[in-house]
Amino acid sequence: MTWKGRLVIAVTLLACVATAVWAQEKPEREVSEKLIGKIDVSTVIGHSLTASPDAKHFAYVASSGYTWWVVVDGKKGKEYERVAGAFGESDRCIVFFSPDGKRVAYSAYETLDANGVWEEHHITEGQQVYVTKRWGEMCVIADEQERKKYDIVRYVTFSPDSKRIACVAGRSGKEFLVVDDKEEKQYDSVHSPVFSPDSKRLAYSASVERKEEPFGTTFEQFVVVDGKEGEHYSGAGVFILSIVFSPDSKRVAYSVRLTGRGFVVVDGVPEKAYKEVGLCPVFSPDSKHIAYSARKSDSGSSKSFIVLDGKEQNLYDDVGWFNEIVFSPDSKRLAYKACAEGKWFVVVDGKEEKRYDEVWWVCFSPDSKRLAYGACAGKKYLVVVEGDEGKQYDWVGSPVFSPDSKSVAYLAKRGDKWFVVVNGKEGKQYDNILSEVIFDSDNALHYLALSGNAVYVVEEKLK
Repeated sequence: MTWKGRLVIAVTLLACVATAVWAQEKPEREVSEKLIGKIDVSTVIGHSLTASPDAKHFAYVASSGYTWWVVVDGKKGKEYERVAGAFGESDRCIVFFSPDGKRVAYSAYETLDANGVWEEHHITEGQQVYVTKRWGEMCVIADEQERKKYDIVRYVTFSPDSKRIACVAGRSGKEFLVVDDKEEKQYDSVHSPVFSPDSKRLAYSASVERKEEPFGTTFEQFVVVDGKEGEHYSGAGVFILSIVFSPDSKRVAYSVRLTGRGFVVVDGVPEKAYKEVGLCPVFSPDSKHIAYSARKSDSGSSKSFIVLDGKEQNLYDDVGWFNEIVFSPDSKRLAYKACAEGKWFVVVDGKEEKRYDEVWWVCFSPDSKRLAYGACAGKKYLVVVEGDEGKQYDWVGSPVFSPDSKSVAYLAKRGDKWFVVVNGKEGKQYDNILSEVIFDSDNALHYLALSGNAVYVVEEKLK
């Protein structure tokens, strides 16, 4: 071969290499960042930093050592003697956003005089709802106007449409629900109010004390739905868990645990009793089906299983007990986590997936055809999509499908850096990512990220 021929080949090879490098370096995602505020790291209390559900706002509790305040999108709020939940409860989310991300609520205290009388506020930006404690009492102030005084106020809850507020209040040893400033019936205790998905209905659990001779004092617990009491359950070990509405807001279910047994109540009717039932029954998206976990003892051994529409599924050593039962969007498929011989795996349509040290965050795609979940293998974490394992990281977040079901995104951590993985490709690294990934369209997503002391809304477009 002549030197000219060799030169032509060399130039051709160089051109191919350059083209390959350019193809590798060509970005597959366009990234834009919008600064929404900065964090004074020296003042942040514990793990109070939180993101709004729409991943467009952030808030945290701060302190100078003498006073406490809440910061929303970098803007400092009014200083108080302290903010509720900050002492000994810094791992809890003590700043609450409404579902639409436009309102924020928290509780705060301040002294009124030298004797140390506390004044407690519940503050909701926008509508400004306060809970105030004066001279041993607490009162609600809406739109900066004082309302009735109470001894306690807790369980403040936004409705799904963010327009309504409910809370548990107490006076003279009795508790009751306050909904949109209206008081409900009084009981000895009231817990966990929950709105229906359409924001029109409300349910909560309550209890009353019964003094009977010769047995002494007994307690009765029950669920109140739209002001109507359900069946009363009595005994020292009675406990009502996780009231849930169906997606169409027409049905209600909850778990009841008594001493040595438990059962689920659906539409006011108790289902079969077991040794134990899970914390949260789950309705299908079409509201026609319901599933929950249960446990029973048989021949000296204890086995767990899922109950679907009253029918017991496969027996395992253990199953998921904390919101780990998932229906597909079309309500035709069911997936859940289970354990056998010390290993966890996902069961979908009755079939077992690969076994890992742990699995969680099970989800279906919008078209109900694909399944994804997080898994732990040794000390590493990964996301599995349709049986295909992704790269292993130090941590991964819950997978999220795009509206067209073609793309999957999730948070991942390597070392001290966080980034978003989309279809197996890693994105830009940040010091932290404060929210889950939210798809805005088939090829666009956003999330909240922290770089230094700056918080950005990061928007990405997929090419």
